Amino acid sequence: MALSHARDLYTRRGEPLSLWVVRSDTVYAASPGERDPFFSNAPHKPYRYPEEFVPLSEGGEVDD
Repeated sequence: MALSHARDLYTRRGEPLSLWVVRSDTVYAASPGERDPFFSNAPHKPYRYPEEFVPLSEGGEVDD
């Protein structure tokens, strides 16, 4: 029943690739207190920060 309701609700918004139906008691939600440690980027992974991105030339190729 949940799958048919989800199909009726979400498939009219485009062409979905898949639908997942799970029990609500198995869904984990982070609390506001967990927001910073849970979602922040690791400082030892600088490739995740935009200021570390390499600029591209106008042609779309990487400058040597």
